[in-house]
Parts: sequence; structure tokens; C-alpha cells
Amino acid sequence: MLNRLFVSYIAAGADGYLKVNSAATNLIWAKTFPKNVHRVDAGPGGFSIILTSAATNYDNPDNVTSATIYGFDLAGTQTAGYGSAQQYTPEVAIDEASQTLISVGYKNIVSNTSDAGNQPVVIPNHQGRAYDGTIKYTAYDWIGDSTQPNYINKPESNMADSRACRVAIGKDSKMYITFEVAGGNHPMRYSPFNIMQAVTVVGGDNYSNFSNTNSEHKLFIGRYESSSGAYLLGQQFTGRLSSGIGTTVKTGAGAVDANQDGRVYITGSAASGLPFIQDHLPGQYSGGGFVLVLSPNMAIREQLVRVSLGEGHAISVSNKNRWAVGGSSKGSSLFTVAPVQTTAANATDNGWFAVYYQNGGNARLAVSEPIDVVNPAYGKAIQFSIFPNPSARQDIHILFQTEEEKIDSKIQLFDIHGKFVREVNSRSFDTTLPAKDIKPGLYIIKIQAVGVEKTRQLIIN
Repeated sequence: MLNRLFVSYIAAGADGYLKVNSAATNLIWAKTFPKNVHRVDAGPGGFSIILTSAATNYDNPDNVTSATIYGFDLAGTQTAGYGSAQQYTPEVAIDEASQTLISVGYKNIVSNTSDAGNQPVVIPNHQGRAYDGTIKYTAYDWIGDSTQPNYINKPESNMADSRACRVAIGKDSKMYITFEVAGGNHPMRYSPFNIMQAVTVVGGDNYSNFSNTNSEHKLFIGRYESSSGAYLLGQQFTGRLSSGIGTTVKTGAGAVDANQDGRVYITGSAASGLPFIQDHLPGQYSGGGFVLVLSPNMAIREQLVRVSLGEGHAISVSNKNRWAVGGSSKGSSLFTVAPVQTTAANATDNGWFAVYYQNGGNARLAVSEPIDVVNPAYGKAIQFSIFPNPSARQDIHILFQTEEEKIDSKIQLFDIHGKFVREVNSRSFDTTLPAKDIKPGLYIIKIQAVGVEKTRQLIIN
């Protein structure tokens, strides 16, 4: 993880907890522990939290048991060390604003249900602690004893197995947790501190309710206050086969983030039947590694895109509709634009990452060499990227990277002999130059913005 201090914090397994400069050329510290360092999170001011466990396979949250959690200040001095509140603990996070160390996970209990005797159930849990390890709250702390006020099945059955899998502090300072749930009767329908108090689950179309589903794992995403653990809002999501039956959507090895507006970004893996808004691998089964983007009120799926038939494992979002996502793919089942490595390393799992930017309902891979545009009279530096280049008779996109909301630009295209082909004038940071009807060949693209002119070669295949 890279924070605003431009240093990286690395969970290095048996090699411990590492802090290096952003270029990874200078080791600032290396700390070892009795268990493997599994996860790390750091705040913008340099305070951090790590999760340690004896597990060596971290992709399955069920492996991460008997976890120990540590907190550190900017200097790397340990401020807390404690055993996890969860039986299984896949993730931790830190909120510097409220000085809260957070862990999420789940545990197995037996519920003495009145209608079916003793029944096992998996219940989620998230806990917040002060920097010194003092407990602030333990959410969804339900038990299986029907005589107690925190009985899991008040006021109705909440027996759908539910696992808290991933947690992150969004750019809006709220806490986001992804859950895998086995049915609609999950405990997140109620307050994490009052099993009798129903909460708002946004719902919507057939993909955001869990009717006609079985015990396959499906997604629930919740927004919370990190300082108190209080629930704010939630949404559900499942895939659907052509028959209408629900399918698996998992985030146990995925990730979540949110931008400053509260727009939510989730990556993970799905079995089939996802309602893709944009699919880079058409003709394949409709599952694999996905990115789901929810509107700030969680009511609208603004984007659902995939580039891999494998899995999404990590995601990070900026505040200008850009996000980076990484994961694993099966062999060559990966959509690429100007890849650094053009062929897959092997036929099984291959790591990948991609950078996207969002323009309305269209998510594009933003992979190209940025070009600096600097005009001293303008007083600000601007970068722009051109992609795809080469283009397989696809529209060309020019993405301006600037703090300005609007930027006046003129984009002109000439053939190699200097003959004018096309021109586009725009005030958007995302400009499209239509090119589907242009003959293959070598072209010159001229970009004029902020009183500066730049030219680059463009290949159309």
C-alpha cells in the first residue's frame, strides 16, 4: 500500500512487515512476527495496522484463523497488539480521522432455533479499537442463545451464513465492508447493535435482491461510520442465469474502495450471469473478475465491467473517475491495451493490473504514455494520454489530466503526407476522435490546448 507520504507498506508474509520508499529502492524498516503478515493498511499520516496469521494461503478467508493484529505510529513504534475478535479474520483497516483500528471477519455459532433445534450458522463481525487497543465497539455481536437479548434470530430468522470479507476507508471517510451471504435472511438487514431495528437496504432490480437464490455466496456491501461502527446504507448484488436463478458473486479475495462522493468500487469474482454494462471478453461465459461501480446512494449500477475470466483482488480509486484494479487470470483470458507484457507467463494463474477511467456508462482502459503540456502563462501543468495506439480502427481517446473541470482543446488528424483528415473541438477532459472509418496507416495527431501544440504519431491497423 502506497500512502500520501509516498512510502509503501508491504505485508510480506513470513518476511514480516516492510516499509520502503515509493520506488522500493530504500528499506525504511523490516519487522518480523511469530506469524505471517497477511494484510496491511496505512492512513495518509503514516499510522498503520497489520494482520498476522499462521495461514499461508490467503485467498480463502477460512484459512485466516487465530489472527493477531498490531497497530503502529508514524515512526513504526507499536501502539497495540491483540488477538482478533473474529474466528476468521480476512481484513483490517485504519481510520486516522477517528484513530480507529478496524478488523472484519466472521465466526461459527450454533443457534437453538425454536422450529428446528440446534442449527449452525456463520455470522459476520467487525470491531473497532483505539490506537492503544482499547475496544470501541463490536458490531453484529450476536449469539445462539434464544434467551438472550442479542439472540441472532430476533425478530425473525437470520440464519443465512454471512461473512465479512473486505473493509476499506473510502475517500469520503466512511467505512465500506463487503460481505458474502448465503441467502436473503442475513443479519445485515438489522442494525449491527440492535437486532430488533431494521435498516435501509437499497434494493432495486432483480440483481439487487436475493429472491430465487440458493445457498451460493452473494454480495452485500455496507457503508458504516468507522468511529462507531454504525450502519449507514447497504446494497445487495447477485448474478442471474437465463432461468432467473441466482449465481455466485464473491469478494473473499477481492477488494472495495470509494471516492470522495461516496461512489463505491468493488472487485471480486463471479460464477456466471452478471449483467455487464461493458464486457471486454464477449462470447465467454458471463462471469470472472469484475469491477462493480455503485452510485453514491448505492441505487444505480453505474458500471459493471470485466477484463479477465479470473478474479479481481485489489482496487484503488482516485477522485477524478479513475481506478486501478489488479487480479489473476486464467492463461490468456485477459483483455489488454498496450500491455507491458504481451503474452501470459503460464497456462494457469497470471497476475494482471489495469487502469480505468469512467466517462458516463463507459469504462475505458487508460493505458498510454502520458505527455506533458506546460504553458508558463497558463501556470499549470497538464498531461494528456492517447489510446489505443496502435488502434484497430477504433475510436481514439485523448484523456487530459488536470485539476480544471473544463479544458478547451482542438484535436486534428493528418495523414503521413500532411493531408488533413479530421478535427474535433472539445471542452471535456475526455475527448473522442472518431476513427472507425479511417483507412489503416500511419497518421499524425496534433493536439492544441492551453496555448501549446503537441504532435504524436498514431498507427491505425
